Amino acid sequence: MVYIKETKKSFIEWANRQTALTLLGYKGNLYIGIAYYSAELLLFASGIIMPFTVNPVFAVLLLHFVISEYKAFARSPIRAPVLFLVAIAMPALYLYNLLKASRMKNITWRGRSYAIK
Repeated sequence: MVYIKETKKSFIEWANRQTALTLLGYKGNLYIGIAYYSAELLLFASGIIMPFTVNPVFAVLLLHFVISEYKAFARSPIRAPVLFLVAIAMPALYLYNLLKASRMKNITWRGRSYAIK
């Protein structure tokens, strides 16, 4: 985990700008990212719903998330349970960031505005 003095608003602006610049260089990242993060969200939802509706064996679909959460928790100096919820929300946030950045027509960097073509 990296500690910064940024606000939530400035971090989101930075993330959108960086993603927009990445997409400017390689449009394929948009489609790959949408497919990946959508699949990850579908996998998570399936891992929650299918053990109760189809067969308990489908709980194995959550194994990916359990392992990822364990690794993140082990690396983090902060042991707050809320980080578990944040980590689960990350694929949705990444997907939002990709979609938002793909529609950006301008970026602002160091007080100057640049058009994205």
